[in-house]
Amino acid sequence: MFTTDRQTIHELQIFEEGKNANSIETLFASGLTPGGKLKLEQLLLYPTDEQTILQQRTKTIGYFMRQKSNLPTNLKHLELIEIYLCLMYESERFSVFNWHLRRIRNKFIPDNRLYICVRGTKAIKTIIEDCQHWTCSKENFPEELKDFREKIKAIITHFERSRALKKRKMSWTEYGQLDYCFRQSKRLKIKELLDLLYELEVLRNVAEIAKKHDFCLPEYINTHSYLNIKGLYHPFLSKPVTNNCSLSSEKPVCFLTGPNMAGKSTYMKAAGVAIYLAHVGFPIPATYMKLSLFHGIFTTINLPDRLDIGYSHYYNEVRRIKQIAEKISELHEVVVIFDELFRGTNVKDAYDASLAVVKALATLHTSIFIISTHLLEVANQLRECKEIDFHCFGITKTKDGECHYTYSLQSGISEERLGMEILNRERVIETILAAKPLPQSKDL
Repeated sequence: MFTTDRQTIHELQIFEEGKNANSIETLFASGLTPGGKLKLEQLLLYPTDEQTILQQRTKTIGYFMRQKSNLPTNLKHLELIEIYLCLMYESERFSVFNWHLRRIRNKFIPDNRLYICVRGTKAIKTIIEDCQHWTCSKENFPEELKDFREKIKAIITHFERSRALKKRKMSWTEYGQLDYCFRQSKRLKIKELLDLLYELEVLRNVAEIAKKHDFCLPEYINTHSYLNIKGLYHPFLSKPVTNNCSLSSEKPVCFLTGPNMAGKSTYMKAAGVAIYLAHVGFPIPATYMKLSLFHGIFTTINLPDRLDIGYSHYYNEVRRIKQIAEKISELHEVVVIFDELFRGTNVKDAYDASLAVVKALATLHTSIFIISTHLLEVANQLRECKEIDFHCFGITKTKDGECHYTYSLQSGISEERLGMEILNRERVIETILAAKPLPQSKDL
């Protein structure tokens, strides 16, 4: 079981939450049928820590990335089939009389439902025939798709006794018999078949998008608390700077420092997205990824206050850390991402609380942690802790003293403080003073 929560899904932008908002779902949904989009949502909503499932999924995507391959059938009729399967049937058992009566009535009063029945029956018949041909093909059948072939083959065996399916031209009665079969007696089998076709559609579509953006497939290893990513970047950036991310049970904490806007939050989100996608079995925005499987991921990047229930920002931070600590105790192997611990309180309390929390987390070797802070004093105080790997985002300065962000991760602790420099560059004080009204002259 892989566990996460709404806060994490929101911060990593897994699903679309606004008309113009970027999301991982939108990234992979381009070109999918409506049923394919629902299947994509289902896969993203339920990541897993089952290695067998993830390896099968990555193998299938890898196959589609290496070569363009057709699916077992043409998917253009699937939307019609979904509408067809939603039609209500008049009786519990098929009646030849009632079926022919509907045909006669249709000549005088056209019945759109009858039209959908005929077209839907033809479409499913075609799909079953295509899948039969696909499952029986032995010419260079890819190893990666054998699991899908066996599942589809098992479903199709439930229709092998139907004589109507073997005919090119069917009688009106045979249309009615198949209609009853597809929407009543074998409805669940048809839904299972469509679900497999939608999954193949999604995996092929994901492969095409991954190939377009040069994503890589994750590699899973049987160990504990291990993560190694090279060439990592956030997929929503147009011109990203790539970085690496490496953590293990020996050094479970990555501690980030650096000035404002240097790239800390973006890096943490990129790592979170990559880890989440790896547990879906999808390609990730990087050149290489190897990891052990975790049982959950939890992030705290943009935590608001909760004025509706009387929680201040700081108290909400404390509660969030406690909730995650309880999840660590329950699941043991998790990924935790904290951006700027305790920003909602005074500097002294933030220093003491951050120091205590990071020291405690560093003792938990079954999980991994990516933590950032603006409190350099905390980083310096933890410098001798062997379980912590210190990284920072630096800047370069020109001869004129202008700062340029490199967005490149470096080892060590950043001593840069740019808060006042940014304030002065934006001429904030001058703007405030300019708002002072001019003294009025006295009337003579």
